[in-house]
Amino acid sequence: MISLLLVTGPPDVGKNHGSHETVNMLRQRGVNVGGMLNREVRDKGVRASFEIQDLVSERRRWLAHLNKRSGPQVGT
Repeated sequence: MISLLLVTGPPDVGKNHGSHETVNMLRQRGVNVGGMLNREVRDKGVRASFEIQDLVSERRRWLAHLNKRSGPQVGT
């Protein structure tokens, strides 16, 4: 059975932390988990970028960054 879970909410309520914890718990129980997670990256307290992680391959890439000249931009 395939399930889809989307987590939404205001900034800084723990969406990413809770999502990472849930993925870890499910994996410990032998559940095959796929999809992607993203996390905000801050530099000296200022939002600098978003990193996206593929849960199957564990690869991480920048989704958006303040210093990127093209593609998605980060708003502060």
